[in-house]
Amino acid sequence: MTSAATQHANWTQAWRDQVLPELAAQTWDLIVIGGGITGAGVIREAAKRGWRFLLVEQRDFAWGTSSRSSKMVHGGLRYISQGELALTRDSVRERQLLLDNEAGLVEPLPFLYPHYQGEFPGRWVFSWVLRLYDGFAGQSLQQFHPPWQVPMVVNGLQQEHLQGASQFQDAVTDDARLTVRAEQLPLDEPLRELALSRPPLRIVIDGRLRVPTDMAFFTAGPVLVVTHQLPPANTAQIEYLQLPEVNGHVDLTALLNELGKRGINELMVEAGPHLAGAFIQAGLVDELYVYMAAKLLGSSAQPLLQLPIEVMADAVDLQITDIRAIGPDWRIIAKARL
Repeated sequence: MTSAATQHANWTQAWRDQVLPELAAQTWDLIVIGGGITGAGVIREAAKRGWRFLLVEQRDFAWGTSSRSSKMVHGGLRYISQGELALTRDSVRERQLLLDNEAGLVEPLPFLYPHYQGEFPGRWVFSWVLRLYDGFAGQSLQQFHPPWQVPMVVNGLQQEHLQGASQFQDAVTDDARLTVRAEQLPLDEPLRELALSRPPLRIVIDGRLRVPTDMAFFTAGPVLVVTHQLPPANTAQIEYLQLPEVNGHVDLTALLNELGKRGINELMVEAGPHLAGAFIQAGLVDELYVYMAAKLLGSSAQPLLQLPIEVMADAVDLQITDIRAIGPDWRIIAKARL
């Protein structure tokens, strides 16, 4: 299955020119300049206090530094050597909170520190530092690998005078997505009940109206069915939207423009290769998520070169930005090169 995040459909200069005078005429408890991780944290705290706030960003969330960091979520191991124990303790605890609350977005990342004869810090000094580091986290994560074991953990280290290696753990994140997640504000109970009573709009692209509407999907909440044919009348759960036809399919650009008019600025699409490919070819995809099961298919697998030439001609090159294991599967994050 493939997921694709589409572009913000209506965050245009014309839209900004229209809404800015309306916003300027209102009274705010707090105005935050910048939609990076700092701004996201500020408005999150403001929301908890019930303040009325406005966040102003000249481009997009996490556009600047907050999407160009080292991606590390660390507890500040070096702060111990500087005597900043309180800072290290706070950093480690924040790291653990992120690991616990943002699993899948913030993930453990192991490090290996080799020890060579005559170099400082040696195994025992570093072990004491790691013991203090882990103590702040409330768990023991360090591990020592003797010299013969080190090549099994990582290749390419110089073996001469190697006395072993200490392994410890910090964390890594997708900094831009962490910023966006921080901007998903907590709701107080009345607002939470309102949000639950108005579930997210789910969209079915069904150009020829062939999907049976008695499926469970259509009974779980409001559904927008998008088609290029003359639709039937709306029901309590299903709204039909007729859009232009392009090469026998729904005009996807027209769909995003329509969703933008409804105030929907971000759309996650779960699709097979045909619909995902259509979004990509139309230049409407910011990022592509591909989940792959690590399996060998044996003699039943179809070699790539046996695909028809006309299919290969439509191939889109991908710039892979991240690959990591998610349980038994692989998650690949990529951008299309058109």
